[in-house]
Amino acid sequence: MKWTLGVAIWLAFLPVANGQSQPRAEDGQPRPRQISALANAAPALAAHSSAYWSAQRKLKEITDNGRLTPAPAKTTVLSAEEINAYLAEGGVTLPDGVQRVHFSSVPGTVTATARIDFDRLTATRKINNPLMAALFTGVHEVSVETRASGSGGVGRTSVQSVAIDGVNVPRMAMQFLIDYYVRPKYGPNIGLDSRFPLPAHIDAVTVGDNQVTVTQK
Repeated sequence: MKWTLGVAIWLAFLPVANGQSQPRAEDGQPRPRQISALANAAPALAAHSSAYWSAQRKLKEITDNGRLTPAPAKTTVLSAEEINAYLAEGGVTLPDGVQRVHFSSVPGTVTATARIDFDRLTATRKINNPLMAALFTGVHEVSVETRASGSGGVGRTSVQSVAIDGVNVPRMAMQFLIDYYVRPKYGPNIGLDSRFPLPAHIDAVTVGDNQVTVTQK
């Protein structure tokens, strides 16, 4: 989740089904199911906005292009409006306890905000550290600012700041939550500073002003 992938990149590439093996492409390489699952997710609402349908169409195009070997060169631009509509209208199943996710961006930096119920989020694994348990409890507005990019088929994210109800959270506290809850659930590649392979023959991801450009080749 993309903290939730805290950024759009995290959310887009968090596993949809934990513990399931990745399907393999014709070339024998693991093909992450995340983009395919996002593009083919069943609509959760009876009606959707034009931005939702535009996002779904573009995600499907990325998925379909990524199935080809070699993948034809293709550039797709997803706007913040499309991403936010897709999230708000049921295109993505968010982790339990995460609501109202909203993304915005400037070149190289993504800001994600969400309403998070930490009691629900950590219900399957209680925090035994009393200091951390006191911090990560209850329902709060969370904002995460992250540097994000992708090149050479590798995505990179680096969390710059996290705030809960407008108060900055020490990096040590966020590292504790990631080590204790996020990595056991979503894998070791998720962290404050992350590198991960991009799926669907995506070569580069460029974050711009309220848009993300995805390049396949």
